[in-house]
Amino acid sequence: MLPEFRRQRKVNAPGPAYAIMTKANDPVEFAGEGYELKLDVTIPATLTAVEDVVARIVALLHEMEFGEEKEYGVTLAVHEALVNAVTHGADSDPGKNVRCCVASNTAKSIVIMVRDPGPGFDPQVVPDCKEAESIYSGHGRGVYLMAKLMDKIEFHERGTEVRLKKS
Repeated sequence: MLPEFRRQRKVNAPGPAYAIMTKANDPVEFAGEGYELKLDVTIPATLTAVEDVVARIVALLHEMEFGEEKEYGVTLAVHEALVNAVTHGADSDPGKNVRCCVASNTAKSIVIMVRDPGPGFDPQVVPDCKEAESIYSGHGRGVYLMAKLMDKIEFHERGTEVRLKKS
């Protein structure tokens, strides 16, 4: 039997139209036991689409009464993860897609998964943005910020998938 889908809202952005969907009764393998899927969206690789998804996640955090300080950190981390997926994983090509899933549990813990179609990367070889040769670089702080803002960050699928957790 196929999972039931409920349409949340239709979003129009440059490039192909897309819909933010939730799946009813879908197991949340990426988050672990006890989590319920709150959002499962596939978007074109555009920054406009990123902003729409971030706005929906902010609304979910408000519904959960997550707390203003934690909301800010999660919002910044997920924005960075999505921008990285669009920019590096999908080369900002609106013909490519980025997936974002959000799950939460009753203990007000949230797990966000972002997956891109790119070749991946090794997070162990990302230059340390605090080192002298990287301080004035115009990029390279995203992984560091995500790690500082979230309780846990994991990379899967050769670096094409990031999982962010905050309690």
